[in-house]
Order: sequence, then C-alpha cells, then structure tokens
Amino acid sequence: ITEGIPAHDMLRVYTHLRRGDTRQAIALYEKAYAMNDGTTRFFARASLVSAYITAGDLPKAVAAVKDAESFLDVLDANSRPGGDAALMRIRGNLALKQGKPAEAREFFAKVLQQSADADQAYQRYWALEGRARAQIMAGDTAAAQISYDEAIAASEQVRARFYSEEINTGIFGEMRQAFDEAVRLSMEVNRPDAAWQASERGRSRALLDLVRNRVRLASGSNVFIDPLGGVVNLGDLQALLRPNEALVEYHVLPTRTYVWVIRNNKMTSATIELQRAELARRVEAFRDAVSQRKPSADDNAAKMYDLLVRPLGIAAGEALVIVPHDVLHYVPFQALRDGSEYLIEKSALAYAPSASALAALLRGDVSKSGKLLALGNPDLGTPEFSLPGAQREVDAIKVLFVEQESYFQKDATKKRLLADAPKANLVHIAAHAEVDALDPLYSRIFLAPEGTDRGTLDAREIYPLDLRRSGLVTLSACESGLGKVSSGDEIWGFTRSFLSAGAAALLVSLWPVADESTERLMTRFYQNLGKKTDARESLRLAQIDVMREPKFSHPFFWAPFSLVGDGR
Repeated sequence: ITEGIPAHDMLRVYTHLRRGDTRQAIALYEKAYAMNDGTTRFFARASLVSAYITAGDLPKAVAAVKDAESFLDVLDANSRPGGDAALMRIRGNLALKQGKPAEAREFFAKVLQQSADADQAYQRYWALEGRARAQIMAGDTAAAQISYDEAIAASEQVRARFYSEEINTGIFGEMRQAFDEAVRLSMEVNRPDAAWQASERGRSRALLDLVRNRVRLASGSNVFIDPLGGVVNLGDLQALLRPNEALVEYHVLPTRTYVWVIRNNKMTSATIELQRAELARRVEAFRDAVSQRKPSADDNAAKMYDLLVRPLGIAAGEALVIVPHDVLHYVPFQALRDGSEYLIEKSALAYAPSASALAALLRGDVSKSGKLLALGNPDLGTPEFSLPGAQREVDAIKVLFVEQESYFQKDATKKRLLADAPKANLVHIAAHAEVDALDPLYSRIFLAPEGTDRGTLDAREIYPLDLRRSGLVTLSACESGLGKVSSGDEIWGFTRSFLSAGAAALLVSLWPVADESTERLMTRFYQNLGKKTDARESLRLAQIDVMREPKFSHPFFWAPFSLVGDGR
C-alpha cells in the first residue's frame, strides 16, 4: 500500500501511525499521492482513505474512496486483485464508521469470495476480522466468535508463508486484535478453555517455532515439521504438569486482564477488572520501588499481590509456572507479598513465554548436572569494571562439579564461550551486561577482548550456537532478563536468543544486581542444585537464604533473578 513513498517518509508514516498521530500520517500520504501516478497513486490514495477513517474525517474519506476507485483501471493484472480487495475492505471499514454493519458485511463478503486460496490469506484475515466487528455491531456475538476463529486460522496461514522471524513477528503483531477479541468473547460466554486456547495461539509464535525446531533436531522427531503446527492443547498440557504444580497464565486487554490457572486435573479462571494503562502504571511503580530500594517496596508488593495473585486460590507449597503477558513480563512475581510473606516463601517459581513453549522445553533429554562451563570477572581493561565478587562466585561454584571448565579475567573470552558452550550441560556467565532497549538483539555481554575481537557478545550472535545439551544457562549479570516485548507478545533479547539456541532454561536478572548478594545467591543455588533439588526449588531456597541476611532483606538483593523455561 505504501509503494512509491520514499523510505525516510515511510518510517515517519509508521511512527506517526503507531503514536496515533493520524494528522501527520495523512500529510505524508497526501505528499505520496501528489508525487506518484498510476498504481502507486492508487495505493497511496487507499492508504489515505484508511488514515481519514482512523482520524474520523468521514467526508474526506468518502471523497478519497471515489478518487481511489478512478485509478483501479490503471492497475495491471497482478495488482488488480489486491487493489479490489483493499478497496472493498476500506469501504467495509468506512461503513462501520458510519454505523452501517449490514453494508460493511457485504463489502467484507466480497473480499472473502475472491480470497479463498492461500496466497490471499492476508486479505482473508482482514476481511474476517472486519466481518467480526460488523457482527458485534449488529449484536451477533456468536457469529463474531466464529469469524474471529476463522481469522486466527487465516493469520496462521500467513505466518506459515514467511521464514523470517522478524517478518513473522511484525505481521502476527498487526493481527493481535483478533486474538484479543476471541479471548474476550469466549470469557464473556464462560468458555475459559476456548479463551485460553485463543490466547496461546496469539503469543510468542515465532519464538515457539524456533524452540520447536531445536527440539525436532535434537530428538529426530518430525512432530513439528508442519509449519502450521498448532499450540499445545489443554489435555496435553495437563498431562505434563505434576501434582502440586500449577501454570498461571495472564492475558492483558485494554480494559481488563484475564488469568487461567491450570493444574493436572482442572482449570480455573479469574478476571482482573483494571484497565491496562493503570496496570502498567502500577507495574512501573512496583518495579521502581524494588529496583531503587525504596521503603515503599513492601507496600507496593502487597498491592500487586492482591491484584494478581490473591484471586487465584494458589495453595501454599504449590510450585508455579508463571506465563506473563504484555506489561506483566516486567513483574518479579517472587517479590509479591501477601502481607506477611513473599510469594517465593510459599511457592517455587519459574516463568515461560507461553504454555506451548514450556511444553516444548519440558523435553526430559537434557540435564542440569554434568559438565559446567563458567566464565567470571572478564578483564575489560580497566579496574573500575572489575567484578571480584563474580570471580569468587565462580570459584565457589566450580568445586561443586566433577567435570568443569572455568575461566577468569583475560581467559574469560567470547571465543572461549562460543567454542565450549555447546559441549556443556550448564553454562554460567558472571560478567557485565548492557541491554539495548531499542534493538534488544544488540544487547551485550562484555567478555575479555582477544586479539582483534573486542569480546562483546551480542544477543543476536547466540542464535547459531547449538545449546541442546544445556539444561541451564545462568546469566549472572545486570538486567540480562530484560528485553522488548513486541506485538504478538514476542520477547526479544537474551531470553529469546538462548532459548532459540536450544537451552532448556535460563536464570536471568531483571535489574542491576549487587555483587556480594549475587555471589551468595548463586553459590547457594548451585549447592542446592547439586543435591538433586530441582532448579525451581533450588532458586527459592537460595533467595530465602539471602533474604534472611538482614543487610540483604530488601527484595532488591534477592528478587532480580528469575528462572525461565524448564524449572525442574
């Protein structure tokens, strides 16, 4: 649709549309319309109509539709079907803005009539999504549910046609509306199982494909060869859960948040009646109080517990897998407080990007014991970046393993990590790290330079590694668990990189960590792990141990670390 718009203007269009600044987007579309003719002028005009509709300027939208129609005949044979479909969808959206659902459905039906084959799945998706909105406007929510389900199926056909995870993530993120509405409608008619399934189908699908591909390669199975391989179903997930274990999965919508608690013998659900904007504000206040060591941390923790956990009926001693969504990816649930105890004192915790990703990671063919590869306190050429606590940490850990390789200072190099990590069952990196909030795949771990290699390991460089032997990768570094959560609930950063490379689990941090408390926590964690305690419980015991030391009692010291993936 944006063909003919200069690249720098195109970026500006996307930016203005994302910010809801349709006035500036309209100005750029009008510029494109004036610059081009023929095919490009048609698509520029069609885009302009959509911008007018979004802005609510219906008289200009009506006039622009007629103008765009006059250019249809100049489209060539390859462009004409797409032009017809685009214009009909736009007319359908315009009819909805005018309060004419029946007329809108007629336009969307015309798109569906010509968009039956797989090549037209993208047009089909938007026509089905538009038809669902028209059905809701007309009061036919049952029909809308069917339309949204068909739209989700069409979106998965679109996803299957692309191999680039960036394209997949971008396109799938654009289609989030259908998944959100399918979740909402199913919950409103008391079908929590269908709502949960829709939520699963709309989250972290590109990451799931990457994780599954590694599993298929590791096991020799062809289970996931089908590019339309679906998400895990409820029965199969429950079969994977142990007694006294619960998966808690959230889905954030603009007006409320839904939660499902899944155990091996039942599912329950709850609704949190709080708008997303207010939820985001509370999450930020809580994180700020914890990461800045404020006295208000406990008060904020109690409020977040009452909001996110108390309605769920979690029993003391139940092991939990938290599947966050949207802004909740930034919440350290272990630091939530019921008034007298932190959640981590009652329940061992692990996290997962989705239930389906967890099902792929719980593959049982990797070990959290065996050979350790550890790098600590890399020499970065200046004393101010020295991490003596990190070196003591690795020294304390390595003696727990019969088979281990540990490297310090000038020997803790990127080349060493890349060469030896695929041969290890556990990888431990105690170093400085830096998160790139704008482009998380350029987040960095700083290792010792060697020759012409500066020693900087970018998150994107981890993808090619084969870490299928790794039961656990520990990033004992500042903010190693942070990254960007994009539309489609895709997580970008070290978490994505290491899971995609084949690691079964990660131990990562959510804010800058303190050297001394981290040394103690990591030592206790590996000591517990060496006693054949599962990783989730090992971390719980280690965090409690640090918490009980008066000078480390604030959650800033013990709560930053989270276990992601297979916590067993």
